[in-house]
Amino acid sequence: MKRMKKLFAILMTMAMVMGLGITGFAAQSVDIVIENLEVETSVKAVQVIEPDSTKETGWAFVDNADIKSAYATAFNKSNPSEEDYQDIIWALIAYVDKDNPNLPEGTIAATADQIDNALKAIEDATYDIVVKRGGKTFSVSDAGVYAIKATPVNKSDTVYNPMAAYVGFTYESGIPTLPEKDITVYAKKTEVPVEKNVIEDPNDDNATGIGKTVKYEVRTAVPYNVEAWKFTDTISGASYVTVKDGGEVAVGRPELIGKVPVQVTVGTGTSQTYYATVLQTGNQFELDLTELTTVEANRGQEVIFTYEAVVTGTEVNNTIEYDDKHSSDEVKLYTGTIKFTKFAEDGETKLGGAGFVVSRVENGVTEYARFTETGSNAYTLSGWTQEKDDATEVFTNNNSKFSGYGTLTVSGLDKGTTYYFTEKTAPEGYSLNTELKAVNFDAGEVNAIFTAEGSMTDTQISELPETGGMGTTLFTIAGCVIMISAAGLFFATRKKAN
Repeated sequence: MKRMKKLFAILMTMAMVMGLGITGFAAQSVDIVIENLEVETSVKAVQVIEPDSTKETGWAFVDNADIKSAYATAFNKSNPSEEDYQDIIWALIAYVDKDNPNLPEGTIAATADQIDNALKAIEDATYDIVVKRGGKTFSVSDAGVYAIKATPVNKSDTVYNPMAAYVGFTYESGIPTLPEKDITVYAKKTEVPVEKNVIEDPNDDNATGIGKTVKYEVRTAVPYNVEAWKFTDTISGASYVTVKDGGEVAVGRPELIGKVPVQVTVGTGTSQTYYATVLQTGNQFELDLTELTTVEANRGQEVIFTYEAVVTGTEVNNTIEYDDKHSSDEVKLYTGTIKFTKFAEDGETKLGGAGFVVSRVENGVTEYARFTETGSNAYTLSGWTQEKDDATEVFTNNNSKFSGYGTLTVSGLDKGTTYYFTEKTAPEGYSLNTELKAVNFDAGEVNAIFTAEGSMTDTQISELPETGGMGTTLFTIAGCVIMISAAGLFFATRKKAN
């Protein structure tokens, strides 16, 4: 009987252990709930990281080339090995818990940008979890990381940021199980942004110069279910760079002449050239990107496009918009003005009528400025020439009743360049100053037309000797001596004769 009781106890213990085992390892699931979604939103998901007990991290990327490539690119891993993928996972762990004692020495935590870029890039991957229309919850039976893509069903200007849900383990009695509570993810949405900047600006100071070519960059995202996606760009103080007749692009394609070439990149794809039509006003173009919205994989993807314009005015303003309600902030560029004053030798008396040539050194070559007179002794840059004789001579104001007497202004100049003033014509009564006067603009960002000042002094014309005066005196004295001598000789001869 004792043996039977002992055996029964053993069996009961085994049953309890087996029951625990069943609880710990039976098929489970957990719900992932996405909050802040619009009612009519399509939700798709795909697992990107899964448990792997053979790895030091305990995790591994799923066997999906698109997913692995997305993370490798985001974390600057070329030709990644399995060790590189583990390094990425360690970086992700460090992002959540930088003090994790299991982190290998030297682990650098992932950045939010790296994670977002990876999630954006995998949007091209196959999403195998599809939530029914209007739903916001889906169930998973494996721990890991899930990338989530939310797409408005109806016409919408809303863009959802890429999302990820982490499903970890709970350890009850040391047995790993999926959590009993729902995993909640909060969707972040924004209206389709339109951001505009000037790129390839070495000083990033909003300064430019007439004649310079500037490149504009627009960043936005592909909207969902729109009937048309057309941009209208408006510019002042500059002219668009267009396809020229006779150029390489125009060969065999005359329909492109006069259109603005725009380089367009969707997501991580390669750049493609679109051609925007310049409107009759000449200061606007229309860019039709509707075809991008018809490709489902494009929707929500970042779009970057660039184009160029040549500065023609002292101030440049540029905006871009679509649907008459989504527009970028106005991008402003400014040029510089130099006020130059001519003084007499005392440094106080201003002198009018002094003429100057303005020059600069560009890539080791001296160039001379050409100006258009736009006011009373005010000149605006129109171009540069390497021929000094072709330069425009600019003059200080010669009206003594005018407040700007003795001064001139030249506009349309850029920062980062030294400008030289050389006197070509001196004011009447003054000598020519052969000094090469340098003028520079102060460094720093500008939010208005910026200015600088320069000056030069002249000396009065020196007195000259009376050329030939001494010779005349000598001849006069000599003549008088001869005449006196002749008179004396005449009277002496006459007296002797008498």
